[in-house]
Order: sequence, then structure tokens, then C-alpha cells
Amino acid sequence: DCGIIIYLTSSPDFAVESYNTDALHYLLKPVTSSSFSLCIDKAMKRLKHLRAEIVSIKTPCSMRIVPICNILYAERVNRSIRYYLNDSTSIDSVTFSGSFQNAAAHLLSYSCFLAVGSSFVVNLNHVMEITKSNMLLTEGHLVPIPRRTFKNVKSKWADYWLNKGEIHDI
Repeated sequence: DCGIIIYLTSSPDFAVESYNTDALHYLLKPVTSSSFSLCIDKAMKRLKHLRAEIVSIKTPCSMRIVPICNILYAERVNRSIRYYLNDSTSIDSVTFSGSFQNAAAHLLSYSCFLAVGSSFVVNLNHVMEITKSNMLLTEGHLVPIPRRTFKNVKSKWADYWLNKGEIHDI
């Protein structure tokens, strides 16, 4: 998710398990003011980075600001884009003219998003598994992979994770 977790505790018993929550830090009491300050500085830098990664989505009734980490994938539905979010909701954009690739360019400017076929843009951070025909995302969503693009999609997904979130040309 987009939050930051810092454990402050007197027990070292759960330090290893804290990695499962992607905690920023595990501070043991008593905490010195210098280590607390360093931890808070690190958290502020990460928050600033998270805030910078947002997209604005114009809907028929409003303008929505959404952190990119909350977007599972986007799908072309007729002449609009449906954004599927990690809270099990979706947002429909206003209609667009031109290509889906151009309409989804704001997402594709982030290295974590990948065009899959001509109708989907997927957030690679939410892809749990790839089969020859589908991508399995968190929340149980399935995104179809066109047969002709399977090898490229699989390579881009693997490269993304092997290079810690940076896509490199293969």
C-alpha cells in the first residue's frame, strides 16, 4: 500500500516478521533521539516520493487524484478507461479520442506500468503470477495476455522484478 510502517517496541521478537509488512524500520526501545530522527527523516523522504507518484483521472462528474500504487490495472472499456483499484473499486474516465496507448500515456510514463495487448495497462507491482494466457493480480484479478505478446510481457515482468522496479530493454 502507500503507507509507511515503523515499529517502535521493546521486544525484538517480531523483527523478522516485520519484513512481511514491508516496514520501513524496527526501532527497539529505548530509542536515541538521533536514531529516531534518522528514521523520521527516512520516512519523510519516502512520503514525499509517494506523494509525487499520483495520477489525476477526469471522470464524467469530477477529477480524482489516485496514487499509482493503488492502481492494479487500467482497461479500455469502449472509449473510456476503467481503473481498477486495490480497494476493490473502479473509476471510469471520461471518453477519449485517439488510441488507448495515448490515453493511457500518463500511466505508461511510470516504469511499473506495462501495456498488455491493446486494451490493458498493468501495474507490475500487483502481478503475482503469469501464465501463458493470463496475469494474476492481487485481489484475484485476471488480465488476459495476447498469445503473440506472451514472451515479451513475461520478459518485461521478470526484468522489472530482477532490476528492483526499473525496466531495461532486453
